[in-house]
Parts: sequence; structure tokens; C-alpha cells
Amino acid sequence: QGLSQAIQDEINLALDAHQLIKIRLNASSGDERKAMLQEIIETQDAQLVNQIGHVAVLHRKKQS
Repeated sequence: QGLSQAIQDEINLALDAHQLIKIRLNASSGDERKAMLQEIIETQDAQLVNQIGHVAVLHRKKQS
């Protein structure tokens, strides 16, 4: 399944606007969620604040 570019773009816009966002990972297994989350973190240059089940909170400092 993976993440489309459109989803990555939306995550980028949300992080630019709010710095701290909550996302829901729609993956069936824990390994898939971890891989999906790792891809988002690396692509968006964000930090994982917390993850509980399918929900993750990400933070990225505003770029000056």
C-alpha cells in the first residue's frame, strides 16, 4: 500500500501550519505501522512525540 505523494504533501502542509500534528496510521500490523511512520519521519524531517496504537503525534520546528 505505502504512502502516496499526495499524503506526504498534506502532512508537510499540516506540519508547516501547526508544527505539532496527530495522524492515524491505517496499517494492519505493527510492523507496517512502524515502517509507514519511519517513512513519514524521514521524508518530513519530523520527530515522533508519541505513538499509541494507530495514532502518532509528530513535531517539526518551523523553518525560518
